[in-house]
Amino acid sequence: MAPSAINPGTKVFSPEGEFTLTTTPHAMTIEEVKLTVQDFAQAAANALQAGFDGVEIHAANGYLFHQFFMKCSNTRTDEYGGEY
Repeated sequence: MAPSAINPGTKVFSPEGEFTLTTTPHAMTIEEVKLTVQDFAQAAANALQAGFDGVEIHAANGYLFHQFFMKCSNTRTDEYGGEY
């Protein structure tokens, strides 16, 4: 899943140790985005309940959060895209 169904058109290293072509991700629906936000919130609550002092979210290097902030991976026109 990703903000938009954009295939980067490159090769990635596979678990088998070979390079393979990327595939086109599923563009997340608004409901899926909201569920993902809830999942992150629940994960943070779980970590705090388990005794952690806090959590860190990796929001760079092409991870999901980063994809929402980039014009090259987010072409949405709803409240999760648009002008930057």
